[in-house]
Amino acid sequence: MKKIFICILFWNMAYAERIAFLPFEDKTIDGKGKERLATLISSILPQQGFSLADKDRIEKVLPLSTQKEIGRFTPEIALSLGELFSADILVKGKISEPKKGTLIITCSFINARRELDQTLNERILSLFWSELGRSYKIEKVISSDEIIISGEFKIGDKLEIIREGKKIGQAEITKAKESQAEALYSCSERVSTFDSVRKSAISISDGKIACLITSSPKANISLDRNFIGKTPIIIKNIEKGLLSISQEGYLPFQTEIIPEETDSFLSLILVFSTLSKQEGKKGSLLVVTNPQNAKVYLDGELVGLTPISLSNIQSRLYEVRIEKDGFTTLSEKILIEGQVEMRRDLTSALLPKPLMPPVKEKEARPEVISIPTAHSLSSGEAIIALNYPNLFVLRAGLPTGDLKTEVRIEGLGAGLKYGLNEWVGADLFYSKYNMREKEKEERKQALLAISLPIEEKATLHLGGGYLWAKENKARQFFGVEIPIKENIAILAEYDNIEEYGLGCRLTFGRIGLLLGASEDRFDGSIFLLRKPIDNHKETETTD
Repeated sequence: MKKIFICILFWNMAYAERIAFLPFEDKTIDGKGKERLATLISSILPQQGFSLADKDRIEKVLPLSTQKEIGRFTPEIALSLGELFSADILVKGKISEPKKGTLIITCSFINARRELDQTLNERILSLFWSELGRSYKIEKVISSDEIIISGEFKIGDKLEIIREGKKIGQAEITKAKESQAEALYSCSERVSTFDSVRKSAISISDGKIACLITSSPKANISLDRNFIGKTPIIIKNIEKGLLSISQEGYLPFQTEIIPEETDSFLSLILVFSTLSKQEGKKGSLLVVTNPQNAKVYLDGELVGLTPISLSNIQSRLYEVRIEKDGFTTLSEKILIEGQVEMRRDLTSALLPKPLMPPVKEKEARPEVISIPTAHSLSSGEAIIALNYPNLFVLRAGLPTGDLKTEVRIEGLGAGLKYGLNEWVGADLFYSKYNMREKEKEERKQALLAISLPIEEKATLHLGGGYLWAKENKARQFFGVEIPIKENIAILAEYDNIEEYGLGCRLTFGRIGLLLGASEDRFDGSIFLLRKPIDNHKETETTD
């Protein structure tokens, strides 16, 4: 077993922290874990930041017999060793090589001197992540809260803004293309193209253990068969699980992550993996189902009916899909290496499909029944509606005397409405984000609405206005509401921007339900009323 002791001084921290690396357990194939660990630390810290202690002196201070007896550190042992080695932090661990080209290093950081900075574990993680993680260039600063970044991202990715290895802000991807992305950011300092960004760590569960994974080439990462991202990646608070690293054209690698019980304030697991290219290995697949004659698809291509035996298949990860009329589809990711069998009982594993025409998936759209009306809420009245994509709509009547004035908050926008009388109303609205297109866009809208009752049998709503956005355009609308019963109303609308739609509104005391549909849209919302509304008088639910 190789032994190593490295004293490190972090000058770049808020105050100096002397770190002593105690002898590591070496389980590498060639037994050169000491040299590999020294190379890793050298790549992360400046050369003057640490030195290798004399091996003979280490064994005089800490004999091999004593080293073997050291297990879990009590605070007293940690303080004694800290004084012995003039260190504030002790680091112990092991370095292993489960297969050639893959190195796993576990480091447990233990307080050995005094009260440490509460952010020390985050700064240590940031130090390793800055050197081993991947950073991306800021191509352009568009405004005080928006930047353009080079690299492959997806909408919703969380990023950290980095300057000289330190985090100074955070950002989130709002629009992604093939090699560039736009992001909204927040930062206490002025951001420039000299700064860079990196992906934020992913938190899995509670704990104090972090895992940093890198690979060559860049690969997919799964934990207990759940995809969590691509390398390089840092996972905070990781728990025990099966870690999988895979990339098309390369042999996958799997290892069990088993965090150890420790007295440390931070346990860091480093995984370095070099994937091997597949060398034309072949496998076979047998698929048997009950009942038989189910269609089998391999990566989307129909290969036959069950029972079916396929041979001479290139060894890699495949998607196997099984379909049969009257049963729901079964889809699984299967790694084909050697002889693989799939036996599925469709009677118990699959449920009969409901007899209904297939529904074509459509993009989520704002609520369909949204024709503005002349009516405003009275002072003290309120409506809270939940829907998608605006998430919520809040309407509240303001105390403005005889003039009915209403404030409306909808998604990321707000507006005012004025009920000039029972038949005429004005509506002003402003937002900085387009909820339908999911992108930043400044929108202003001014409308005038007229509501005309027809002998208590129906109410007509019509009017128009103007919308200022990327494409300024006039807006005209027409709608009709027909009460069926005291708590049921049928609604229809036409809008030159939102097109047409049909729907109904149900109210049950203080709870209401609004449903609407058009040729290619469907919307539903549930709303809560501060007090019951008479359907014959209050003809508007959400604007």
